Amino acid sequence: MFKQNDTVVINNSKISKLLNNSSAAKNLQPFFLTPRTLTQAAKLTGKKPASYYYWIKKFINMGLLKVAYEEKRAGSNIKYYSTIAKNIIIKDDKHLNIIRDYFVNAVEEYNHFFAISYVESLFDLDKMLGLMFTSSEEGYLHTTLVSITDDGKGIPVGKQFEKMLQPATHVSWHHLQLRFQDAKELQGKLRKLAKEYEKKCVENESSYLMQLGLIPVKAH
Repeated sequence: MFKQNDTVVINNSKISKLLNNSSAAKNLQPFFLTPRTLTQAAKLTGKKPASYYYWIKKFINMGLLKVAYEEKRAGSNIKYYSTIAKNIIIKDDKHLNIIRDYFVNAVEEYNHFFAISYVESLFDLDKMLGLMFTSSEEGYLHTTLVSITDDGKGIPVGKQFEKMLQPATHVSWHHLQLRFQDAKELQGKLRKLAKEYEKKCVENESSYLMQLGLIPVKAH
């Protein structure tokens, strides 16, 4: 009877380097919750089984994946693969170099994806667009993407996207000066918002990438 460990902690520089590459790590995702075959995993990740088998062999050799069980059939048995645990923890050093590298790589990848996808959404507006620069009442430089009207005014693109038939797209940055208790309240609301909509996820529906962030900015 197959039994998967709950959590395993790994201290291995080669595994750390591999999983710090989010593109590589995503190939492990199908096997965390339930054992799957090569064909099932390839379908979930949109890859061809022949090329996906490379990752299965690599993960097995590195001790991250194992054969959970085999289904007998005429000819060769069908293998079901599973991660070695439901939760895999990569131990960092005291300088947090692994975590630092992970976040730098992830932010670069997701920011690039955000920028490209957002610009693609702008074509659906079919408007003359521009960047409007001004100052907020708090004294911060404020940059807004706007559609330009015939009389030379700017309407924030965010307002255009709010219309029901326009793409569900929103990107914004905000520099806030908050009391600590207000910042903690915002932190909690952002976390709850993400959890609320994770529960609404439905298979085979449109895919969206949501990026939320709130960090204290230290003076240098």
